[in-house]
Amino acid sequence: MDNFDLKKYLAEGKLHEENSNQLDMFSPEEEAYVDPIKKKAEQRYKDHGGSVRISGIGKPFEQIKVIPKGEYTIVEGDMEGRWSYSKFNVTLLKPMKPFDLAVQLAQETGWISPWNYLEMRKDHDRELKTTFTFPLQPTLFDKP
Repeated sequence: MDNFDLKKYLAEGKLHEENSNQLDMFSPEEEAYVDPIKKKAEQRYKDHGGSVRISGIGKPFEQIKVIPKGEYTIVEGDMEGRWSYSKFNVTLLKPMKPFDLAVQLAQETGWISPWNYLEMRKDHDRELKTTFTFPLQPTLFDKP
């Protein structure tokens, strides 16, 4: 540490920040562990509102803040709500917040909803062959 130059370190940090147009300043080692899909999903769903409407649970337009454990189908449709189709079957082993499910679903499948929110139905679609189970186990890189 005898050769450590604080001014140079801070200047390089500023330069890195300006060049990358990021407010976050990661070292090269930290950048190697950033999951780009998780980061994109977190940005997409940050304005999600913290709730989701699930057909088959509650009143028809009730927004649910915590999704109960159970079996669900993620559906995707058009913006006007004229059509939708089953995208994924998911099983929740314990209650989850919609934001957490959306981000973990993106990490597992690479799919991010184009509408900034999830649409769900109660129960599985029998025609879909694959079922994803959530919540995902934390990895070594997830912050406790």
